[in-house]
Amino acid sequence: MIKIQLLKESIKAVLKELEYQKYSKCASGTHSYIYNGILRYMQANKISTFNEKVCIDYVFSLPAVRDKSISPDHHLGKGLTYVFACKALVI
Repeated sequence: MIKIQLLKESIKAVLKELEYQKYSKCASGTHSYIYNGILRYMQANKISTFNEKVCIDYVFSLPAVRDKSISPDHHLGKGLTYVFACKALVI
């Protein structure tokens, strides 16, 4: 389990690594958006530690993932994007 302060440091490190590896602004912006969403989700739900369960719960709380009217390809792709971004923080 990762405490909030360590999570914030991990987020900064991951974003810095994306920049170092010359990921596009779009890719690093997407990760930043996801990570800020995780922090907001944790604050709103009074969660003080981050782990894989929090990651999955966050992903399934997103309308873009929950909404069954969206095409299955979009539904799956959006969810996987978020899961992979979260996984970078847990590893």
